[in-house]
Amino acid sequence: MENEWRYARPARHCPDKLADRFERVLDSATSEQEIQDFFEQHPQLLPGVGYYHNGPRGELVVSKLPLGHDFVTDFAFVSENSQMVHFTCIELESPTKRLFNRGAVFSRAYLDARQQIADWNLWAQQNLRQAMRMFGRVGRWLPEAYYEISLECVLIVGRRSEINTIKRKQRWAAEYALRQASCTIMTYDRLIDCMRSGFHSWSDKMLVCTYRDRALVAKRISA
Repeated sequence: MENEWRYARPARHCPDKLADRFERVLDSATSEQEIQDFFEQHPQLLPGVGYYHNGPRGELVVSKLPLGHDFVTDFAFVSENSQMVHFTCIELESPTKRLFNRGAVFSRAYLDARQQIADWNLWAQQNLRQAMRMFGRVGRWLPEAYYEISLECVLIVGRRSEINTIKRKQRWAAEYALRQASCTIMTYDRLIDCMRSGFHSWSDKMLVCTYRDRALVAKRISA
């Protein structure tokens, strides 16, 4: 895989074409796993990958990174610039899960997902240095005292078409106003908009890893 990675790394994709492909997957998907599989093939499209001009450290993302003994992220990665290290955790929900019940009441599926990233956020805020050590060599910055570590937990859930009445729009806007600085919630349609704009896209090939036996293990090279 080392040789394959060396030759594959410079290849690039068009974010807009990948967004078209993702939209087709999303429209036909019946489970969260289908979305997980797509992003393991194309992690360049995950939100936050392109926040810093350096891209994710090590050009890698981790699939199913555990946070302590109680939580498992769908994806996680670290980014950096000269002063900041940014740790991002992402939770994907099945595109079939609804944001609202009948009327404008948030669904149990949405409320459970929102609670999950709140739990992640609390754990990570209290254990950021431990989380960094899980990235092995990729997670080491020396001297650590010169770096601030920030956190973002991202939940991707639901479709924009559900936010289709005045009351639902008001309640979704209220959710946005109440979110913490370190928690972001977006619909899949908003993510597609970000893909098309290219703002969140890192077009280089990336290495997808998993976490096993207290170490990162290479799983695949992105498509």
